[in-house]
Amino acid sequence: MKRFIDRERELATLNEQHTANDAAFMVIYGRRRVGKTTLIKEFIKNKRALYFLANEETEAVSMRRFAETLAEYTGQEYLKNASFENWRDLFDIFLKHEQSEKNY
Repeated sequence: MKRFIDRERELATLNEQHTANDAAFMVIYGRRRVGKTTLIKEFIKNKRALYFLANEETEAVSMRRFAETLAEYTGQEYLKNASFENWRDLFDIFLKHEQSEKNY
């Protein structure tokens, strides 16, 4: 089991922002291999969250991977086989899903 060490202050800041705001944008940056991904994963643990790591690949491949991640998050399996030509369509699906979840 991985231990979460020396990032309690940053985790507390993320949790404070999450609690205080209905919506927020926070930038997490730093040198390579200092625990940014671990911090994010620890923060979203036990929260409704979608995690997607962008990497150096073609835009089409990124959109396909994001659609697969979105399919798992929303339970809309058809997204795994759908093709998208722009990011806006994918984010629209995400926003509509989130809005419908809030109405429950």
